[in-house]
Amino acid sequence: MELLDSENWEDFFLAPVVVLMLGKSGCSACKMWTSTLSEWTVPEGVQLGKILLDTPGLGRFKIAHPWVAEVDLLPYNAIFIKGKMKENWAGGGINRLESRLNRFI
Repeated sequence: MELLDSENWEDFFLAPVVVLMLGKSGCSACKMWTSTLSEWTVPEGVQLGKILLDTPGLGRFKIAHPWVAEVDLLPYNAIFIKGKMKENWAGGGINRLESRLNRFI
């Protein structure tokens, strides 16, 4: 899983299929989900990344993705296909992730 910041998030979204996890550094559920994702076998052609919303310098990301302001439960996940969000949901669960991702790959 790639940790995204103000320097690399734009390039990350250029990938054809992106799974993005949003969290915060003090979120225990986010840490558990990160641990689960780190053991997951990412399907070929899928980019997996994480943004910690309390990381300084992410203003451009939040402006480019105004939906982030409405996220109230963490961890939060989104699937992007060719830069467009297709799915989003709060919480963890590999089965949930795979069933949603399988719609697009």
